[in-house]
Amino acid sequence: MIAISLSCVAFEPRSTTITDLMQRYLDHVVELPMQEFPSPTPEDIALYLHTSSASSVDNVKCVPITHESILAGSRSRLAWWKCTWPKQTFDRLRVLGWSPWSHIIGLSHDIGAALLLTRGTYIFGLIPSAYGEAGKVSRQLDVCSQLLETAIEKTPTAFAGVPWVLEGFMRTFQQEGDVKRKQLISDAIQRLKIFGSGGAATSTACLEFAEQFGIPLVIDIGMTEIGGVIFFSSFLFAFVMIGQDLSSIRPTVPSGGTKRIALLQMQSLRL
Repeated sequence: MIAISLSCVAFEPRSTTITDLMQRYLDHVVELPMQEFPSPTPEDIALYLHTSSASSVDNVKCVPITHESILAGSRSRLAWWKCTWPKQTFDRLRVLGWSPWSHIIGLSHDIGAALLLTRGTYIFGLIPSAYGEAGKVSRQLDVCSQLLETAIEKTPTAFAGVPWVLEGFMRTFQQEGDVKRKQLISDAIQRLKIFGSGGAATSTACLEFAEQFGIPLVIDIGMTEIGGVIFFSSFLFAFVMIGQDLSSIRPTVPSGGTKRIALLQMQSLRL
């Protein structure tokens, strides 16, 4: 049985909206010149992120993320991949980057775990519109089509996004009538060693599609709040982690079923 101690601090949601904080700190000037400013420590705040799961202005949270938290979250993510798929290699991943670097998916998954910790490669999923004619042509396609075209051409092995991207891949595959083209789409999807889906609920149809194709689907919950992920889950099992390095921890795989939860030792979560 796990016990989580919650230390809650009240805050006024309307005073921490993006608009309010920008108006308050946009012209903020540091007291020390840049060359005299002390070097950051692991415990220092690296950046502030607003949660992407808010349903209204009243519950948008501005979360301070430390350098240590981002690194711990990235290490935990990579360790969990290795625990879940022990026969798979996770060296030099080719990550299909789509999430903005101001979002926790871009930081913790794309740059932290998949790129830096595996000595991997970052592939821009979408061509910026400022990149001449190539950028203009890419804007004629919807996001899912652009990502899928890049996946076919550039052969990435890792990706993380929101559930509707997986839905777009599934829909494109199912509607494709050309046999050769359908095989290219299938190869691109099945080449992925990791497919992260977070920020919203993943539909049953997508879960069944992932299971049918053997897609290593990772469901991420609570990423922004701690700089990593509070809950990981897959078709094999799920377990709770609290932004720490899991390289020496091996979760227990439940027998006789899927989508079970095996809990770690007692942890403390402070909000």
